[in-house]
Amino acid sequence: MLARYRADLARISPNARHFLLGSACMGLAGAIPYTLLTLYLDRLGFNKEQVGATEAAWSWGQALIALPAAVLVGRLPARRVLVIFGALAGIFGVLLPWAGGFVGIALMAFLGGLCWAVHYVVVSPFLFRNTGGQERSTVFGLVDAVHTTMAVIGSFTAGRLVVLLTERLSSETTALAWVISVSGLLPFIGVIFYARIREDAPSSVERAPLWPALRKHRGTVLRFSTPSLLLGLGSGATIPFLALYFKDRFAFTPGDVGNLFAVAQIFMTTGFLISPIVLRRLGFVRSMVAFEVSSIPFFLCLAYTDALPVAVGAYLLRGALMNSAGPIQRNFMMAAIPAEARTAMNGLHALLWGLGWVIGPWAGGRVLDATDNNYAALLSCTVLFYCLASCSTWLLLRPVDRRLSAAAGKPDPEDG
Repeated sequence: MLARYRADLARISPNARHFLLGSACMGLAGAIPYTLLTLYLDRLGFNKEQVGATEAAWSWGQALIALPAAVLVGRLPARRVLVIFGALAGIFGVLLPWAGGFVGIALMAFLGGLCWAVHYVVVSPFLFRNTGGQERSTVFGLVDAVHTTMAVIGSFTAGRLVVLLTERLSSETTALAWVISVSGLLPFIGVIFYARIREDAPSSVERAPLWPALRKHRGTVLRFSTPSLLLGLGSGATIPFLALYFKDRFAFTPGDVGNLFAVAQIFMTTGFLISPIVLRRLGFVRSMVAFEVSSIPFFLCLAYTDALPVAVGAYLLRGALMNSAGPIQRNFMMAAIPAEARTAMNGLHALLWGLGWVIGPWAGGRVLDATDNNYAALLSCTVLFYCLASCSTWLLLRPVDRRLSAAAGKPDPEDG
């Protein structure tokens, strides 16, 4: 296993290496508001519906820009797109906590979502172009592993900094604002690495018009779209509120949340690193479904336990298992979709995920406000969506997996 990893790492192209370094900075930048933003909004006096609406504003930005971003990414060199939108993400990140009340913060979240969505749409087609078949699954997993490794540092450091600044500033709210704002400087470091990428504009095949490409391959597109939307709805309803879950149910402080989220990123990094091994043994669909289904019992533990050790263990394992399906799904999608539609499909995937995170946080906030913070009800809804997503993945994507295996001359993954 280690020999295979070393061989794959040796094959990584310079462009992919520069992207990995830039992505590390973006992972560090994203982890801090992910850990602290809901706590900051809670300290400002926002109710759960307003917290959810702010998270939804971020996702509105992602959803609205996803398909235009696919057009942009299909026509401009990745280097230019990553540099411009990485810098803009940094600017909006710095301004986020100082934007005033609900409307101003939601606006900054919306604009930040626009920029991060463009970054997301670039990733899979860029990696597919800049990797070979042998190392591709390792690189897709490694990107997420690097991202989460830096997120470990970000989550832990964020919690510690809030504790230290609270002592100096005598205000936890102000401390949260400063830590979130300073994290917006980190994308500018990522931009330095992105600027070193040397790649021409996408080929004429990849610059195919968006809608004709999606229509031509609509059968495969729809098969990928349904699970994506269901997963987005399920995760969007719950994930933004997990920091508040631990605060409300177990009286966690920002430092406690930062520590927990940092450990969770370690577990997720481990999952990302083993995902290529699972993929080689089980194939695309069985790997994805295995990870998704195995995470569901841990969601149920989170929903109904009042024991802190059980909740912490369930949270850590849930994140590691569920997120491990992500790099497999993106690799599968790029392999299954012809080159002319890859960027469009990636944009559509971002759109559907964004829509899930528009509706999910808003609905999740309303559920919590209406039920006096009944997290069991909210987490049970997420379990339902994840069950539907796993079933749709199995039913809709098995034929695609079989077709790829047949085209590559490999045995059907379901034949063992």
